[in-house]
Amino acid sequence: QGGCDIVWSDVLPRYVAAHGQAICSGDAVLELGAGCGLVGLLAAHFASRIDITDGDEEEVALIATNIEQHAPAGAGAELHAAFLDWQHPEDAAAQLLGKEAYDVVLASQVAYMPTFIPGLARTIRYYLSPAGTAYLYNDQARGPSRAGIADRPAASPTRAPCLVAQV
Repeated sequence: QGGCDIVWSDVLPRYVAAHGQAICSGDAVLELGAGCGLVGLLAAHFASRIDITDGDEEEVALIATNIEQHAPAGAGAELHAAFLDWQHPEDAAAQLLGKEAYDVVLASQVAYMPTFIPGLARTIRYYLSPAGTAYLYNDQARGPSRAGIADRPAASPTRAPCLVAQV
């Protein structure tokens, strides 16, 4: 069933809702680590094409359902759900527009584990056009637990909210 039970942060969704016309009007947009695809669905009000991606196949199925059930009527945007592994971003190029093809990359709350950041950077570099802009928001980083899984805040978590432009 479609929906979105957890919104980890409303900062980037609110930013896209308020400034979407200016930041992604008519553009090709790629959302990374989308979860349920909320940010991409909001971008669909303004952009011409939105590829909403996640590295979890179950989330990709949820994204596809949410596109079916919640894509903005009459917006005219082309929306797609796709699996994207940041360790091998080129593997998804056939499903997506291709290398350096996106004017805008959006990602919210995806850099919560430092080990993910190099793959995230590689993926942004691979898909973002040279003149494009990436908008990322993250408000907390987590450190590894004894089990090696990030399940608790680090001793001194990064708490500086930011939007990063011109990646």
